[in-house]
Amino acid sequence: MSSWNKVSKAAQRHHRERSQPEARRFLGMLEKKKDYKKRADDFHKRERRLKFLKKKAQEKNPDEFYFNMVNTRLKDGVHKLVDSTVHYTDDELKLMNNQDWKYVTMKRVAETKKIDRLKSSLHLISAPEKPKGQRTIFVDDEAEAVKVTARLRKKAKQPVETAQLATKEVGGAGPSTIGNEMAGSYRELSKRIEREKTLHVIEQKLQLKRALMRSKGHSKKRVRAETQDKAAVYLWKPLRQK
Repeated sequence: MSSWNKVSKAAQRHHRERSQPEARRFLGMLEKKKDYKKRADDFHKRERRLKFLKKKAQEKNPDEFYFNMVNTRLKDGVHKLVDSTVHYTDDELKLMNNQDWKYVTMKRVAETKKIDRLKSSLHLISAPEKPKGQRTIFVDDEAEAVKVTARLRKKAKQPVETAQLATKEVGGAGPSTIGNEMAGSYRELSKRIEREKTLHVIEQKLQLKRALMRSKGHSKKRVRAETQDKAAVYLWKPLRQK
């Protein structure tokens, strides 16, 4: 059935619109239906737009505020955003980069010292007792030395209470307490090591940035691109020192 419709339509007469009469030729081409359709659509589009803007103006809140009201300027009938970018001179940029580099270096050195202190204190956590100090006692004669020695030996052989032996080790913390302290200390050490590595990478990137700003105009070649964990590597052309 569809094929028959196509054949019947092919035999239909093609209706053509009349052209501009000879007497009205000076008015130009005669407007066709498609031209009128485009003109009508454009007219109704403008009409709907004006109606929407009129309604929006009537319902506008007088206290309404947008930052673009003060951050834009009208130029050639179009609102354009004002360029609020702060432009610094080369000397100001060098000074700011130098301050950033010094700050990061200071934080990295402080983190390294904390890591060293934490590492040195880790071996004391699991110790059964604190290191004993030495004490020198001066006596007048040999008889007094014998008495002092006997008194110290007697004091060292004092019995330990049974309750104290059951709950914790003599002179130190219990096994559970030691384990918790060691686990917490190692977690803190791991975090500080990661932070020190991150600061070291940032310090290298800032140092490279300072070097690039100082060497403007000098011939250089990038050997390796910058990554998240490593700074870029540049090769400068050797200069003869005066």
